[in-house]
Amino acid sequence: LELVRAKISSLNLHTMALQGKILEALKTSLAPKGLSIVHGFNVDRYNVKVAEKYHLPTFGSPRRFAVLIGNTKTLWEPFVEHVKTLSELSWNPMDDYCDKIIQEAVLNTKKDIPDLSDTGYEIRYSYETTPPKMVAIQQLCDAINFAPLLKEVSLCIHPEYGVWFALRSVIVFDLEFRDEESQEESKVGEEDIASKVWTSEELKNAQDFLAIAIKSNDWHDLLKLREAFSHGSDKYKYDQEQLLYHYDKEDNQKYIKPYLKGNLD
Repeated sequence: LELVRAKISSLNLHTMALQGKILEALKTSLAPKGLSIVHGFNVDRYNVKVAEKYHLPTFGSPRRFAVLIGNTKTLWEPFVEHVKTLSELSWNPMDDYCDKIIQEAVLNTKKDIPDLSDTGYEIRYSYETTPPKMVAIQQLCDAINFAPLLKEVSLCIHPEYGVWFALRSVIVFDLEFRDEESQEESKVGEEDIASKVWTSEELKNAQDFLAIAIKSNDWHDLLKLREAFSHGSDKYKYDQEQLLYHYDKEDNQKYIKPYLKGNLD
């Protein structure tokens, strides 16, 4: 029995070390290109909270290791540098840029870590809006304790970034999730971080701005909704050009067209 326990313990340590290597390799590849959020989690934490049509793949076993990929304001400069290499813009150049560097990062990670060479994986993107590829991304943030969801205003708020972040994809590896301290089972409730991250007055103001935005259908009012929360704004609020690109959806490409290769000559 002791020998069996020792083998299980050794396997757990090996798997945890492998998870750490995956996270480090992805961070090394993605952070310089603007995707600085790399967060590992247990797929089962999310799947048990949502309808089956939104489930992430499990490869036949629920406790799969997955990685949430996203960005803060640091995405903008690398993205602009990428646009400078283009002669024309696709329908959504930011999604295309993120897709490309995420796929490259996964392939490089598998190549650099021998134990991953035969490990299956699947990437789900946040822009997918229909099952079975769609991820309920806000519910995922809440379920894995990355950023609690404020259902009253349909915003997730992170303990460090506040509301100033975006999520791009989830990478699921056919690898059992292991956590020595079972931290995946802990859950910090909204009441535990509310006093640190948002105030009741901010939430009330945000609800008012949401009501206005629903009636006006004006992106300026949607921006005011996000700006109602001050936590993280000093460090992570998007710069003006990035704000306009994300919110002025009718013609957001006008903010990056000047950076096209032909326009810089």
